[in-house]
Amino acid sequence: INAKWIELYYENNNAYINFGRYPQTLISDNKLIEILSNINEVNKFGYIEYDGNEYKKYNDKYYLVEEIKWNVILKDNKKYVLLSNIILDCMEFDSNQDNPSYLWKSSYKYSNIRDWLNGYHDYTNNGFYNIAFSENEKDLILNSLVDNSSSSGNGEQYVTENTLDKIYLLSITERKNINYNISREVVSSDFALNRGCDHDSWWLRSVISLYGSPFVAVSSKSADNFI
Repeated sequence: INAKWIELYYENNNAYINFGRYPQTLISDNKLIEILSNINEVNKFGYIEYDGNEYKKYNDKYYLVEEIKWNVILKDNKKYVLLSNIILDCMEFDSNQDNPSYLWKSSYKYSNIRDWLNGYHDYTNNGFYNIAFSENEKDLILNSLVDNSSSSGNGEQYVTENTLDKIYLLSITERKNINYNISREVVSSDFALNRGCDHDSWWLRSVISLYGSPFVAVSSKSADNFI
C-alpha cells in the first residue's frame, strides 16, 4: 500500500502503522463463543458486533477483527509504502477469465489475487480493499504505478503492461530491497491459517520460469529465498 501521512510508531527502531482492520485472532473463550453463536445479525462487512468489538465467523470458529499492523518499508515526503506485519488471508493467484491464453495463468495483471486485493471485477463488494478499510481510510490510500516489467523480476515472456493499483503484491526486486530488519520471517494470523495459508510463505507478483514452465514467485523466510 502507498498511503498518505498517518501517525506511526516505532518498535526496535522499525516504523509501524495501525491502519484498517481484519479478522485475526481465534476466539477460545467458551463463554464468548456461546454468546456469539446466538447472534444472527451481521454488519455490512459480514461481522458480528458484540460489546464494542467485531467478530468474523468462519468454519464454525470465531475470530476477533483487529487493527492491521503495517511495516513502513518506505517513507517519502509524508507518504508511506506499507507491508502487512503478518499474513492476513489466503487467496489463490490463478488468473481470471479475462487473461489472454498466451499469458498462461500466472500473469499478475490478470490474476484473481490482484482483483481481490483491489476490489476489481467479481470482488467489487467483497475484496480486501473494501472490507479492510473505512471510507475515510480509503481516502488516504494512493494509486501506485505497479511495475510488471522484467526489471521487477518477471521473466521476459511473462511481462505485461504496468498497472495502477491501490494495493499490490511486492515483486522479487522490491522484496530484495526491503530493510533487512523487518519482514525476514512472517507468520500467519489464526484466521489466515484456517483459510489454508502456510505459516511463513507469501505471494510475490513476479512470474519466473523454472524447468521451462511459469511459476509465481513466493517469498519464504529470507529475502533471498524465492521459489
